[in-house]
Amino acid sequence: MKLIRLLAWGPLMLTPLSTASAGSIQSELSVFNAEDCKPVVEDYLDRNNIDRQQIQRIEYITSYLSAGEFGEEKEYESWIGFKSCTGNLVIKMDRACYIKTDYTTSQCSKKGLPKN
Repeated sequence: MKLIRLLAWGPLMLTPLSTASAGSIQSELSVFNAEDCKPVVEDYLDRNNIDRQQIQRIEYITSYLSAGEFGEEKEYESWIGFKSCTGNLVIKMDRACYIKTDYTTSQCSKKGLPKN
């Protein structure tokens, strides 16, 4: 009987909560580990016109900040090594793969990229 009364009030509308804007790469991701941020890193490389032929390796790292009864708090990093320099391009991301900061290390630098 109570169920019928609830239905009489009208349909229940549920919408997912998201901090990402519609259509963004982040809004389509379900992040479980650092490698899940790969589409964001690939987009970063495209936007900065980084020649993929010059990339030697891309490593993804998970940093665990804390753990509690509601889950783990973590961040992700992508370390990109190039054939032409000693050092890396580092892209730091939050748990939703939003880029927090980016910089280059050691001898790696490229016009338009930040230097640590």
